[in-house]
Amino acid sequence: MARLRSGLGALPATHETRPMVLTTLAAMLHNQYLQREDPALLDESARLIDEAAATVPPDSPLYAQIHAARDMMSAAHPASQNDPGKLDQAIAAARARLEAAPHGHPDHPQAVLQLGMAMAVRFSVTRVADSLDETTDLLREAVATAPPDWPQLPALRTMLASVLSEVAIRDGNLAESAEAIDLLRAELPGLDPKNPLASVLHGSLAVAVWHRYVATEEPGLLTEAIDEGRIALGLVTGDSPARAPLLHNLGNALNDLYRRTGDLAALDEAITLSRRAELTISGAGRAIAMNSLATSLILRHQRTDDADTANEAVTWGRRAVEAAGKGHPDRLTYVVTLAQALEARSSCAGHQADLQETIDLLRQTAHVVAIREHTDQDLQYVANALASALLKRSTSDPDLPAVEEALSWLRRATAGRAQSSARDRCLGLLGKALQRRYELTRDRGALAEALAAFTAAANPDLSPTLAVFRNVERGRTSAALLDWPLALEALGAAIEGLPLMAARHLDRADQEHALTLLSGLAADAAAAALSAGRPDRAAELLERGRGVLLTQTLQTRGDLDELGDRDPQLAARLAAVRDQLDAVGRSEPDPARRDQQSDDRRAGLRRRLASEWDDLVADVRGQGFDDFLRPTALTDLTRIADEGPVTP
Repeated sequence: MARLRSGLGALPATHETRPMVLTTLAAMLHNQYLQREDPALLDESARLIDEAAATVPPDSPLYAQIHAARDMMSAAHPASQNDPGKLDQAIAAARARLEAAPHGHPDHPQAVLQLGMAMAVRFSVTRVADSLDETTDLLREAVATAPPDWPQLPALRTMLASVLSEVAIRDGNLAESAEAIDLLRAELPGLDPKNPLASVLHGSLAVAVWHRYVATEEPGLLTEAIDEGRIALGLVTGDSPARAPLLHNLGNALNDLYRRTGDLAALDEAITLSRRAELTISGAGRAIAMNSLATSLILRHQRTDDADTANEAVTWGRRAVEAAGKGHPDRLTYVVTLAQALEARSSCAGHQADLQETIDLLRQTAHVVAIREHTDQDLQYVANALASALLKRSTSDPDLPAVEEALSWLRRATAGRAQSSARDRCLGLLGKALQRRYELTRDRGALAEALAAFTAAANPDLSPTLAVFRNVERGRTSAALLDWPLALEALGAAIEGLPLMAARHLDRADQEHALTLLSGLAADAAAAALSAGRPDRAAELLERGRGVLLTQTLQTRGDLDELGDRDPQLAARLAAVRDQLDAVGRSEPDPARRDQQSDDRRAGLRRRLASEWDDLVADVRGQGFDDFLRPTALTDLTRIADEGPVTP
């Protein structure tokens, strides 16, 4: 840059190479701005590219390229991003250049790229999806026609992948989601971390993988999304404008990690990241950041019942709706989040009226969605929220019409056969609504329908916690219908899932919280086994369901002793990881001496150690120790009992 500035000063104003030097220097300054948000860099870049466009002769072979560069930099300028009109002007100019460079013209690939990029920028700012298909087609064509050694090809593939990921979310198309992820993964091997594109690639891959996780709930995808998000965040400086979206996206993935595992440290980190993103993001993105922060705070209130947290969630929810305005394409999301915040706060003293506001707001939104052209996901999203609020009202007041209204919306939302996590959530809530209808009417037909709903929602990739609760609902509903074999199967599956709810990567308080939600499960499972004529299974389920955490500790030490006799080295590695996990659980218990940063470090260490533990256990079982750390079989319990009473 110093050499370009020096050379530029020596060039006469009319020199034929001056416009190209101006353009090159402007592009370098713009790229530097993307890494360090310094307005002076952006202003200088804009001044230089404007001078280049004003001085390049119309008959110059560089004329179209320089004017295209000016349009793209103008469209990407923060001031333009708050003015959709300027973005439309950039798109119109790019269309004109494409019309002037038809297929076969040497400038055609560049013209296709410019229009595709302009439309992609427009979508990223406005979130209006009406042009996504055209954008995808343009970027596909640009990728297909670009020379293999073209320097802009990696950036072009990254942009195509990002657009494909958005299309996949809109259409529920997993093939396009897989294509987006494959494009991004293919660009990473050998990429220098110092390359400005590295953070973009890792960040785009994190979002694409997270989008696929939202659609499929495959647990490995969530881990990859968080890992890639952390890598991307580590590659940008603290003042980079790219940092705020990375903070926001990582926070979303951590919210889902909390939903999946109950890991409170992950949720607290998500709240911290959302606060930072809200402070640094500008323009239309602020509403997104506010909404994410409100969502995280709702989750924390549901865990802690803290009234201040609920109040703050409502505040950020209202701000997000106000910032978005009535015509924003994501307004539905923001309105539902605000309603969920109000519902959460309605359980706090002095805020009971919030529940009626929640219902009114969601009713209005649901009817708007129903009468317009909508996706199944939109209807499922708002129906789930409205039904939840209606059922909450029916819990405090035996309000059968509220239950019937909830059932009506949930049946409508689940009428389609396309499988999705959103539909599964509606099916689970439909089962609970039918249970409530049975409680109010004693209609056993409602119980049978509830059982069908719970069974239909049995996604194999559900989070461990949700899978256990879904099996509990299936089992208890089957027991109410006196179907004891089915009750035994479902409640037995729930018992088998308890260790996953108390997984080793969780803090002790998180483990205890998860298990306290299921008090009485072991007794219910044993009763179902006895009613099904299986006293042997009843004994097993009682043993497995009681003292999960204590059993986990004692079983680990006993099995390690046995392993040590046969493979001392592997046993020593497992013991070392176990001791480190125990030490992390005991470190710094005094809340006054802890901060978010230290909590995040402890949580990250705990997750890494738990992952290492799981890998080592798999190695042990692969070497012939099939029953290593598995529950004690009834035959072994019987043999032990022959020697006297069995005690922990």
